[in-house]
Amino acid sequence: MADFDPYYEWLGIPPKDQPPHHYRLLGIELYESHLTAIDAAANRIMAYLQELSNGENGALAQQLLNEVSAARVCLLNKKRKATYDQTLKTKLSNKKQKKKNKPATVKTPPPLPVAIPVEPAEESTFSETGIPQISTEDSHPGSSLGASSRRTTRRSKTGDKKILLIVIILLLLVATALGIMRFRPNPKATSKTEKATNLENVDKTGSLRLDDVIEEAQDLAFSLSQNEEVNYGKLIEIKEITALLIRPHWKQIAIVKPAERKECYQLAIEHAEELFSNNHTLQHHKQEYRKKQAGSSKQPPQFDDRLSREAGKNYRKQYGTEFDTKLAQLLGNSK
Repeated sequence: MADFDPYYEWLGIPPKDQPPHHYRLLGIELYESHLTAIDAAANRIMAYLQELSNGENGALAQQLLNEVSAARVCLLNKKRKATYDQTLKTKLSNKKQKKKNKPATVKTPPPLPVAIPVEPAEESTFSETGIPQISTEDSHPGSSLGASSRRTTRRSKTGDKKILLIVIILLLLVATALGIMRFRPNPKATSKTEKATNLENVDKTGSLRLDDVIEEAQDLAFSLSQNEEVNYGKLIEIKEITALLIRPHWKQIAIVKPAERKECYQLAIEHAEELFSNNHTLQHHKQEYRKKQAGSSKQPPQFDDRLSREAGKNYRKQYGTEFDTKLAQLLGNSK
């Protein structure tokens, strides 16, 4: 099919938005910072494209699958995401500026009518009715009209000074209030929900959180692949499986020394690579899990976040026991 557009047909990205940036490709908000949302969006699209890779346009599906994998690797890494976001902002800003500077078609307005000058009438002390004209200008200092005008001007200036003084006082009060609010210490979390959240995310030493441990492990997995030809599909699998293996043990890993943490990460990466080599991939397991959940139904259920988490737990229960035993021995020796 000569005019087949996989971006538009499969992902709903029209030609005007092609080639899409990472956020448009994954269908998420521009500069999205929530890692779970990014991960879930990539999971949905990759599962969909993997089904299409067995069809008529399998080569195109595989190409898009590689692009989604590359976008996911980039956006789930904080350092690479920051660099990419800065480049994207500059690119979008330049594009917007070019559009703004594009000359617009201006219609020439019709010529304005020319005013015919009128000769001024001769000045006269008396009007046509013969009544003398009274001047309102303060041309005679001794007149009562001039004195009244000066008093009115002085009262006006005095009123302006009062208004200006009131405005200055109000501005000072607002600035003082803002300063107090700025330097007021943040209230400590006292609710049970806030305390529970803090205890869940922060380890005993208060230095590492769950996200930090996962990121360290995935960064190490990415750095180890730099010496090889990068296969984004494999890299995504290794990083996902590594995170899945160490997640239940993150508190124990967080409190050991950096060198010992690295050994734990390397153990998880080696186990993930072994599972991948034996064709025990996480994405394939998720697809099989979805088919199993669908049962005899002709329409399989949507692969939502809940089903993805259940598939991940099932995968870890099936393939993570050996890693748990080795990690326990490693942490026991470190103590």
